[in-house]
Amino acid sequence: MVNTQLNFSTAYHPQTEVVNKSLGNLLRGLVGEHVKSWDQKLSHAEFAHNQAVNRSTGFNPFQVVYSVTPRGPLDLLPMPNKTRNNLEQSARKYKTAADRKRRHMEFEVGHFVWAVLTKDGFSAGDYHKLAARKIGPVEIVEKINPNAY
Repeated sequence: MVNTQLNFSTAYHPQTEVVNKSLGNLLRGLVGEHVKSWDQKLSHAEFAHNQAVNRSTGFNPFQVVYSVTPRGPLDLLPMPNKTRNNLEQSARKYKTAADRKRRHMEFEVGHFVWAVLTKDGFSAGDYHKLAARKIGPVEIVEKINPNAY
């Protein structure tokens, strides 16, 4: 009717029993007093087992199967430092490129300049896409620092 077939397997397989014993020891250490929560710790035990180097092969089981070392939580620790270093390096490159186009100019109180307006610099209702973005000449009345007037 359903086309099923009954297959028999051996009741005892020594290699499987070694792995089961190892996982049992790992789980025993992980669950401690909370024996009923063993299923929640199974993934941790599996990860630990897959990270452990085998004496015979010299590799961990994950490396044998996938030819790469599994990444664990401790492998992620250097990540923020690498990311920060990459961002700082990029910022230096961008600053160098921007500085090539930049002119250093300082103005004094009483000088007349053109002011560039951002959207926030317009009065309510005066901003539209075709509005002039510069006003002036306007007189500098106060110097706050070399970059702000």
